[in-house]
Amino acid sequence: MIDPEKVEVSVVFHLSQKIKAEMTFKNILNLIADESVTVSRVALVINGPAILLCTPMSDHYDDLLELIAKDVDVTACRNAMKSHHIGEADLIEGILSVESGVGQLAKLQTLGYAYIKA
Repeated sequence: MIDPEKVEVSVVFHLSQKIKAEMTFKNILNLIADESVTVSRVALVINGPAILLCTPMSDHYDDLLELIAKDVDVTACRNAMKSHHIGEADLIEGILSVESGVGQLAKLQTLGYAYIKA
């Protein structure tokens, strides 16, 4: 039998809607703070209209900086960036861009990350 207390998990959150940002960020922080879960890595993949959150002009600038400071791997979809006229230089420092958000999600799930859709 698997002892849930000894299982290490990696989790990827998928955020594509701006309206779900606050809940997603709280859920990530709750996961990190949950002492009953051994978390090895947390990633956040942002695509679609939520990509607008990835710039310093975002209402969630401080929230994203907090996640980055807690070693959450935050990535932005280049396809969504292009659609919303956001360049690499426009991203909040610490957010990395990936070719496609869905590609990144597939890669992380292949590596064993649990998927949580915001």
